[in-house]
Amino acid sequence: MLKYGAMIASAFGPTPPGGWVLLAAADLDGNGKPDYLLYNPGMRQTAIWYLNNNVFVSAAFGPTIPPGWRLVGQ
Repeated sequence: MLKYGAMIASAFGPTPPGGWVLLAAADLDGNGKPDYLLYNPGMRQTAIWYLNNNVFVSAAFGPTIPPGWRLVGQ
């Protein structure tokens, strides 16, 4: 968490499995804690890892991205 431009806390999160890349970390389930948006470019598969702070809780697979499309995080 950043406050007034200074880091006041940090923690290591889970490492995605081989072939998966982390595109974004955001509160995707509205619980006030960051989650991971993951992408596997070889399979064009998306996934969300729901976290409790830095601990993996569960996962949900999203759509397969059509050829020629690309997924970008903000």
